[in-house]
Amino acid sequence: KFKVVYAPFSDLISKANLMVNGTSSTCLEALAYGVPVIVVGNSQGFTQNPIPQDIPKTIWEICYTVKEFNRAFDRLRTDTDYKKRKEYIRISKAIKRDYFIPVTKKNVSHFLKLN
Repeated sequence: KFKVVYAPFSDLISKANLMVNGTSSTCLEALAYGVPVIVVGNSQGFTQNPIPQDIPKTIWEICYTVKEFNRAFDRLRTDTDYKKRKEYIRISKAIKRDYFIPVTKKNVSHFLKLN
């Protein structure tokens, strides 16, 4: 059962237990929130994986078939597994440290090559 919702991504992902996506950079953003991700792979051609290879596969998976999806769903869900949830939070902290920087005047100026 699906519901279409119009709200900021950060509001929605903070309430999620799992994200299913294709080739969007929001996969990495979800992982930074500690939300596990299933990337739907393209079984007919090239799969664009937005998740860097050094991020542990314990928090994400690429699936090409329904069987793979069901296995990944069961493996990644955290509804009753406090230990797994804690591990996802640990990984999310490393992702934030390694892939994101704070939005400051100095960092924005550097990004825009204004200094």
